[in-house]
Amino acid sequence: MTKTKWLVEPNRIIIYPSFILRLIALISGGILTGIWLFFIISTMQYGVNPGIFLGLIFILIMVLIMIAAGNTTLTFDAATRRMYKRPFGILSAQTLDFDQIAAIQSVGGTTGMTYRAYLKSDRHGKGIIISPGFRDAQDKNAIRFRQEVLPQLEAMVAGGQPTAANTAPLPITTFEYYDEKDNVYTLKQSKTGNIVLVIILLAVWGWMWYMPGISKTNSQKMWPLVLLAIPILLIIYGLFTTISLDKNNRKIVRASFGSLFRKEYSFDDFVRFLIVRKTTNLVYAGTDVRMQLNVRNQSRELNLRSFQKTNKIERFLEETGSILER
Repeated sequence: MTKTKWLVEPNRIIIYPSFILRLIALISGGILTGIWLFFIISTMQYGVNPGIFLGLIFILIMVLIMIAAGNTTLTFDAATRRMYKRPFGILSAQTLDFDQIAAIQSVGGTTGMTYRAYLKSDRHGKGIIISPGFRDAQDKNAIRFRQEVLPQLEAMVAGGQPTAANTAPLPITTFEYYDEKDNVYTLKQSKTGNIVLVIILLAVWGWMWYMPGISKTNSQKMWPLVLLAIPILLIIYGLFTTISLDKNNRKIVRASFGSLFRKEYSFDDFVRFLIVRKTTNLVYAGTDVRMQLNVRNQSRELNLRSFQKTNKIERFLEETGSILER
């Protein structure tokens, strides 16, 4: 049985993003049924308990649900210019106008890669998965998807949308994320949360310092205090760090504790913005916006800001790009 499935027609594209669940259902169902039969044969000498057949019913239900989930479809209809998501291939759970789609891009990670549709309202969000999962970009099924589906899908979605000339961005006149003084733009920081966190950590550290049983001369008993001090120092360092864009001298300046620690880069060192989605134990932990810099033929990254709400990232990029004149 194939792991992937899609149908490309002149005015319609149907993708089965979870088709591999059908194969997984048959394999897992066969293994569980074998275990069930082994258990039955091993216990026949003691008589057959009618309740044991509930196990077979449970296996059958699980297999049927997984097969049905494998029939979930995404239908891109050129006639209505909409995408329809149908769980189990029957229900209609989601519709999306093509005009809402900003781009279709691949997303890779430690668990493989997929293609996702990103919305204009949340250009840098998690997007909507529109393809099966692939091992990597060189996976034979990923290559087939790029050759057979992606060109037609992008042409279908782009058809009828306004051209870039009709949607030119307006010049930035007010800045939400920067404070301007003498043509130097300093990135605003929200310090309240970090200040509260530092106070809490310092209180915990102080309590541990005076807690009975902590010996100030026993290195083995001091390690909790040392480990707790590390994040406290890092947060304090971040509180006293600023990033400025100096248009007069065309400099990107990162300064800590005034100018005690100072790094300067030229506007010409800027290569592009990097959008990095962070996860902790598979749970979304925010999105970083970084600058990729080319300093003396060496690639470096400068973290600008972290966002929890990704729909604000586009405005931040517009402001930063306007200052850099990019």
